[in-house]
Amino acid sequence: MARRGPYIAIILAALAIRVAWVLLTPDYVLVHDAVDYDRHAVHLATDGTFATAHGRATAFRPPAFSMSLAGLYSIVGTGGGRVEWARMFNALVGTGIVALIGVIARQLWGRREALAAMALGAVYVPLIEVGQAVMSEPLFALFLLGAVACALRRWVVPAGLLLGLAILGRANGVILVLPLAWAVWQRGSLWRPALLCLLAALVVAPWSIRNTLVLGHFVPFSNQFGSAMAGTYNDQAQHDPENPASWRALFHIREFD
Repeated sequence: MARRGPYIAIILAALAIRVAWVLLTPDYVLVHDAVDYDRHAVHLATDGTFATAHGRATAFRPPAFSMSLAGLYSIVGTGGGRVEWARMFNALVGTGIVALIGVIARQLWGRREALAAMALGAVYVPLIEVGQAVMSEPLFALFLLGAVACALRRWVVPAGLLLGLAILGRANGVILVLPLAWAVWQRGSLWRPALLCLLAALVVAPWSIRNTLVLGHFVPFSNQFGSAMAGTYNDQAQHDPENPASWRALFHIREFD
């Protein structure tokens, strides 16, 4: 138990810092993507379906975070206090990220490195700041780090399931399929990477089927890739003197008027 004490202390400190951050910023307001995640979560909690966008069904936001919030809202309600509960949820998720940073550092290096990595993660302001917002990045990172930790142990089943959840958290998680498949691979044995890919596909499959039925064409993960690329690779982004190559909404781009 004594050897676990420093790990537990850092995890509790990380949680305390994140909860305190939420309590000390009561003026937090939902903006941009957070509005969408909250709107979908409320609609799921009250009607059991995803909200529409501009009157049409959408697969723009992968479902994992909104569905997690919907589960929370079904317990705490969808009133005005739900946003603070959502931020507390992400505070817990952020604490889990700190713990998994320690797990992976211990797997790769050792005890001292794990404690140092956890301590840095516990007080790293950008990680705290993102973690207190109603955004999908913390949950995605939690699933991703969990998948990596399991893959390093060659625990194929949990690695594949967590990889699928990571893809449902943010669609760009699909690029991790090959690295994680390589991590669980053993020379001369292909069943491990094949099983990992199969399990990830099975986790994502219900969402892909829903998209195909609702949208009328095959959308495996999300249909946000096009707008993400167009919003980044355009003349305005290229010649922006302050934030070159920064993404902007399509309705702010002249050539897409």
